[in-house]
Amino acid sequence: MYDEGAPHGAAVVAEYANPKPVRLMQTDSRVEYALPPRPGEPGDLLFIRDGNLLAQPFDAAQLRLAGDSFPIAQNVVYYGPTLAACFSVSDNGVLVYQPDFPVSDLKWYDRGGNEVGTVARPVRQWGNVRISRDGRRVATAVWSPTGGATSIWSFDADGRESRQITFPPDVHRRPVWSPDGTHIAVGASPKVGGPRVAVLDVSGAEPPKVFAFVGDSHPALPTDWSSDGRFIALDDGVQQEQQTGWIADVAGGKAMPFLKNNFAQWGTAFSPDGKQVAFVSLESGRPEVYLQAFEPEPTPHVAGERRQVSRDGAWLVRWCQDGHEVYFLGLDNQMLAAAVRGVLDFGEPKALFRIAGVPQYSTTRDFQFDVSPDGQRFIFPTTGLVPPPPFTVIENWQGKFHR
Repeated sequence: MYDEGAPHGAAVVAEYANPKPVRLMQTDSRVEYALPPRPGEPGDLLFIRDGNLLAQPFDAAQLRLAGDSFPIAQNVVYYGPTLAACFSVSDNGVLVYQPDFPVSDLKWYDRGGNEVGTVARPVRQWGNVRISRDGRRVATAVWSPTGGATSIWSFDADGRESRQITFPPDVHRRPVWSPDGTHIAVGASPKVGGPRVAVLDVSGAEPPKVFAFVGDSHPALPTDWSSDGRFIALDDGVQQEQQTGWIADVAGGKAMPFLKNNFAQWGTAFSPDGKQVAFVSLESGRPEVYLQAFEPEPTPHVAGERRQVSRDGAWLVRWCQDGHEVYFLGLDNQMLAAAVRGVLDFGEPKALFRIAGVPQYSTTRDFQFDVSPDGQRFIFPTTGLVPPPPFTVIENWQGKFHR
């Protein structure tokens, strides 16, 4: 459970006959109980705190701690908002855990897929990445192994300077720049309460603006900000989990359903002239990129037919700032571009290059890419090139660690 007002969660225990919980200790993850190694000795509670896997002796008969905690491993993968963690223990003394995320880079590539620059130092995991409209800054989500979540950072496009914008314990994802570059919309998951979308002043001078949703609360993951500054497009899940495209009215502070059908849709991107939107849909049974006319009045909505742009599956889409091209990523990591001549008027997609490494569609990573204002450079992490860390398995683990 979460410990209200504290940076950690709390492990509690209760008997069936007496359900009043007893608080045991602070934890950043779920807790597993390991049976005693020998009769008459206490068992152990395993949990994560500040990225470290710990064990603490526990007397199950008396429902009390029976000694100090001791370390097992550092930088074990966990996710703070849900208390999920990559470790497990068996009844016969076997412990398994996954230490750390793979380290990857955030790099620039030209239209041929050639590396032309590095934005920032290697980190354990890059999240979503977006370029400001002037092309001078990059906002991205960066994983914190001790916080068990992502925070938003801003980097100069040349990688010379960086600044952290959000901090734990809240989790922030999917940064999207405002047209003037003074604000960033993010998906925010507070430690207590449901997900939301928040608009942050990059300078830090203003408090965050949080949007209210019409209807039930949903995950709020920004995908784009219209060039006139009026609207922010949102997803309510990731890939196939996504069912409804939402749109937030920036001035009114409200969000409402925008794309609503009987199949998953995500990744709405406004055309620079505001006359159409690109998005991904499972309408055909496979994710494909579609275009549809967009009308802001009387309330923002799509109008008329939708036309399929991609041909062999695609799941992420971006616009060139002059509105003359859309770029999308195929299921096989192929980057493609299609010329756009007008509303629902476009050419055949042309392959540019293939992103090296394992395809990121349907992985647990929320992989993203973005395009420079002139459409000549692409930015994305080298996540697919780095294999995940192996699992560590320890037999008779209680006999190998100090108790």
